This record gives sequence, C-alpha cells and structure tokens, in this order.
Amino acid sequence: MRVICLFNPISGGGAADAISRRLEQVLAAAGHRVERLATAREPARDWLDPVLVGADRLIVCGGDGTVRLAEESAARSDVPLYHAPAGTENLFARSFGMTADPETVRRAVESGDVRRIDRGRVGGERFLIMAATGFDAAVVHDLAARRRGSISRGSYAGPIFRQLRHWQPACISARVDGDEVFAGTGFVVVANLAAYARRLDPARLARADDGLLDLLAFPARGLPGLLRWIAEIASGIHLHDRRLTYRVGQRIELEGDRPLPIQIDGDAAATPSSTSVRIEVEPLSLPLCLPR
Repeated sequence: MRVICLFNPISGGGAADAISRRLEQVLAAAGHRVERLATAREPARDWLDPVLVGADRLIVCGGDGTVRLAEESAARSDVPLYHAPAGTENLFARSFGMTADPETVRRAVESGDVRRIDRGRVGGERFLIMAATGFDAAVVHDLAARRRGSISRGSYAGPIFRQLRHWQPACISARVDGDEVFAGTGFVVVANLAAYARRLDPARLARADDGLLDLLAFPARGLPGLLRWIAEIASGIHLHDRRLTYRVGQRIELEGDRPLPIQIDGDAAATPSSTSVRIEVEPLSLPLCLPR
C-alpha cells in the first residue's frame, strides 16, 4: 500500500514528528511504501490533495486540529484516514479507539476495515467532533488571539481565568430542521461525536454515522448556572435534567442577541462571529481506517 504519513511539527512539542518516524519504519518493514509529509500553512487543497492522488491510506500524526486540517483532503480524495494522536485532547482518536502504537497502526492500515462517518459544516468550515458557542468558545477564541506555537492543557489557564471574570451568556434561539426548540439565555453544543474536552462528553448519545447532529441547549443566566451544568455533565446526570434541550437533526440554526463566537473541534472558527449561525451535516462523507 502507498501510505501518506502526515505530521504536525509542533504537535506535542515534536512528538508527532517522532511518531511519524516510528510509523514509517514499521510500515516500511511490512512492505508498504510510506511518504512522510509535514503540515504547511497554505490551504491543504494546494499541498495535500496532490499527494493523496493514488494513495491508499492517510495517517495523521498530531492533535484534533491536525485531523481537521487534513480531513477535507481525505474526503475529497476518498482516502481512508487514521489518527495517530499527539495533541492535547485527541478526542477524535479516543472516539474510535485509535492509538499511536505502531503495531496497532499497521493492523489498521492492513485490515481493510473502512468506515464512513458524518461531518458537520459551519459556513465554509467542516468539523468532526463538535461546534459550540458559549464559555468554551470564548476561552478558545481568547487562547487563539494570544497563541504562539504549540499548546498544552496549561495554556488554557489564562484564558479560562479571564473568561471566568468577564463571560456573560448570550440570549440564543435554536431551530432544528426548521422547528424552534430553544429560546433563552445560555450556551449551545452541537455534536457529531460523543467525545468532549476533559472527558465531560455532554452529547453521550451522539453517533458519527447516523446522518444527524445532536443539539444540546443549556439554559444559564451567568457563571453560577454554567458551573452547575458542568457539575451535572461531569456526573452524567445532565441528560435527565428537564431544563436541558436535546434534539437531533440535519440542519441547526442559531440566532443570538449579539455575535456568537464559535469553536469547532477545539479551534476558534475562522468564520467571523455573527448573530446568525447555520450548522449542517454532511452524511458519511469521510472514510476512516479503523483498528481491529
């Protein structure tokens, strides 16, 4: 097989580079043709799409942001993707039992077990895990405005502290497939996968291959309400709270009383914040190669 091993040089402080080298050795020893490739700043369509022509597998060494950088090229080229985690949260890899263990990767590459999953779209950007607006989006945008190079969990301390002092929830109305399902002050998560940062996993019922997105709307008037919801999510009882709005659908529209910052898969959305946000699903549009 021809395998492209994409790595993000700054992920994990160089861990992704080291992982890609180990994978290259193991896969080459197994008879595969491996090409290592570092991520670039230019659009992936320009530098990754051409490389994927004729490729059989794409291994992404990095974090969730590196997966999101590569997945559109994988979808366009119809090349199954595998995530060898080397980032901060690695939610995508966790969702599918993917690890960076070389033998596990080799078996996944060779197994032929290909599964297609849904993707979400916000404006011109795709996401695989979730899109959200609220406190977490404010933190992610705060971090993005100050980010210099690679990050760790400790990088979030300053943004979290600043947002704890200043964050105020927006008044939001949410429509799912044309029907209004929520109107009030609070925050919203739209999930494609169940995984979430710090293993909070609010959308624990979400499935990646059902052709639907899961909307969770949490009413909260301020920081105390947010903290109560976090406690409920951490204990897993939030799904039984009647205040929670949980709906699934193919098209979700959010309207806010102010521009809504959006985070997608843990990154600040490049789309400028707007009072109107449209989120849609692209069913079964990304192929994955999965570990046995």
